[in-house]
Amino acid sequence: MISKINLVKINSILIILFPFAMVSGPLIPEIFLSVIVFSFIYLVVSLKKYFYFDNNFIKFFSLIFIVLNISSLINFNLISIKSSLFYFRFGLFAMAIFFFLNEDKKLLKNFFKFFSLLILIFLIDSLYQFFTGTNLIGMTQNMNGRISSFFGHELIMGSFFSHLFLFYFTLFLWIKPKINKLAITIIILSFLILIFLSASRTSMAIFFLSLFFLIIILKEFKLFFIIIL
Repeated sequence: MISKINLVKINSILIILFPFAMVSGPLIPEIFLSVIVFSFIYLVVSLKKYFYFDNNFIKFFSLIFIVLNISSLINFNLISIKSSLFYFRFGLFAMAIFFFLNEDKKLLKNFFKFFSLLILIFLIDSLYQFFTGTNLIGMTQNMNGRISSFFGHELIMGSFFSHLFLFYFTLFLWIKPKINKLAITIIILSFLILIFLSASRTSMAIFFLSLFFLIIILKEFKLFFIIIL
């Protein structure tokens, strides 16, 4: 039987590797998610830490889950019903991440390091693909000139990084409370290059909206963000 310490370590590794798994397609992330959620439930029950199931987040998420399912049933859309029925796993996944962050104090920093490595790999690979026509593992550039890097024929690189920009930026601020303007500039330019090379106008719009949001909430760096924009 796997001990609590080993189970926490295994799930910490899965969480750290989760961004890399997302690049591979939907199957591996779903497997990771399922393992993490089931491990979380097992540990909560075995350790009798039931307070993880009794908090405002779970109550609010349960309300959203009920509303989504009622809406799907009223419209009687089979695709919508299937999506909303299994939506509960995302709430459990969020609580599982919270649980393992509490159990493994190094998890957040390690996750940030590997996430940064993923961004660096994509940045190098996409630039290489832009200048040579193929990426580092031989995937060819799309016929219309859009860069997809390791996503291959799926032109979702821009969407992937534009939606993760604020998440990554929040991690950076959490881990590095003393804000380094040079580091912020590098982060913004890295995401900007990746999204620009993907040639997705929607992703670019999301990225600039995210920057606008940062200008609003980080007032002490308002002028700095405006200059970058």
